[in-house]
Amino acid sequence: MQHYYAKTKRQYNFVVKQINRLLNNNEWESLDSSKQDQLKKKLARLFKKLNSHFNSKSLVRAMGAAALVVGVTTQSYGQSFTSAVQNPFGLTKKTTFFAQPDFVDIDGDGDLDMFNTDGNANQLMYHQNTGSKTNPNFAAGVLDQFGLDTTGGYSFTHSFGDLDNDGDYDMIAGGLPYGDLVYYQNTGSATNANFATPQNNPFGLTAVMGGFGAMADFVDLDADGDLDIMATDYGFEFYFYENTGTPSAPAFAASQKNPFGLSSASVWISRASFADVDGDGDYDFLTADYYGELMYYKNIGTKTNPNFAAPTQNPFGLSNAGGYPSFIDFADLDGDSDADLMVGDYYGDYFYFKNNSGLGFSEEQLTGLNIYPNPSKGIVQIDIEDNHGDVSVEIIDLAGLTVFEKQFENSSGIHLDLAELPRGVYFAKVSSENKSGLQRLILQ
Repeated sequence: MQHYYAKTKRQYNFVVKQINRLLNNNEWESLDSSKQDQLKKKLARLFKKLNSHFNSKSLVRAMGAAALVVGVTTQSYGQSFTSAVQNPFGLTKKTTFFAQPDFVDIDGDGDLDMFNTDGNANQLMYHQNTGSKTNPNFAAGVLDQFGLDTTGGYSFTHSFGDLDNDGDYDMIAGGLPYGDLVYYQNTGSATNANFATPQNNPFGLTAVMGGFGAMADFVDLDADGDLDIMATDYGFEFYFYENTGTPSAPAFAASQKNPFGLSSASVWISRASFADVDGDGDYDFLTADYYGELMYYKNIGTKTNPNFAAPTQNPFGLSNAGGYPSFIDFADLDGDSDADLMVGDYYGDYFYFKNNSGLGFSEEQLTGLNIYPNPSKGIVQIDIEDNHGDVSVEIIDLAGLTVFEKQFENSSGIHLDLAELPRGVYFAKVSSENKSGLQRLILQ
């Protein structure tokens, strides 16, 4: 892997020098526009690959004058979200209070569906995505779909993840009123979900000590291949439950209160939502306070040993959208491989912040991409319709972290051995020159 990054860094430096030479010799403006686009897109592709392994600011500084061509500077580079769009993608204001969006591809069709809590009945409402992964549209909500029995008041918050490593999504919910963590095992499949009778506090879990209104999120916070849980109480504290079991046989240690440099919040906070927000290869998270302000906790540690800085209010162009209080979830809703943000508020409205980060180049779609068998036991074959020269393959987990990466000198007969990866749902991104393709991949 180190050799791969060294080679990619050399390619990056070569393209930077090529662009800067053209600029210095006053040849850039006279260059054919298609050649300009080719060089810029190649630089963008190499930058994205290196950004998970090297400091992004140092990469931008290394561009020199080329940074002006691609439109970034060492001061301006970073995450950026567009202004909030209220009730997008066919969503409408709820007639009941509490909009608590949670996104998951529950029907296995390659796009993200949405679950939400019905604030009056404390039941889960399912909104099927009838659009696509790049242009979602959410149908009207259906209560307690897929056998999800939440009538006991256990659906205040919810999070989906493959806790038993069988290739489909299970669910953890925060219970009212005693802070229980309630587990719903998916006994169906990745394409036909069905949930078993809920279990209170299984696998060694205990009720969140703060009591009333536990809010939990699955996250592999120590990068050991299994899902841990970070919970907040209906108040001010964080509780971390480390999974000391295995990807298929979870077992949770006693909760740790405010670990990893975290501290009690000054006002009420909602569920934490995790993503690699700054693109440095580890998990950061956002939460929202009682007044609807979005609080960003940057991971200043590593992906195996996290440590979170003091929160920053409404960074990256984010703002208080609905207020009092807000519930958030990261999700790639436009299919461009970065984490967008959906915010729901107490009054039933949704607010969408599109992630507009990176160098700003859209890659052309790679045609004729075939990844098989899928589902796979670990051995995967990749075919591309035409020979596209050098090809790189990334396997990306559901949180957006690259867990496998390899480069090939040509696109004929790419063969991957992914047997060491935990079973579950991933995305395979295949890139060649200025084109890329993304497909969902299930490892069984």
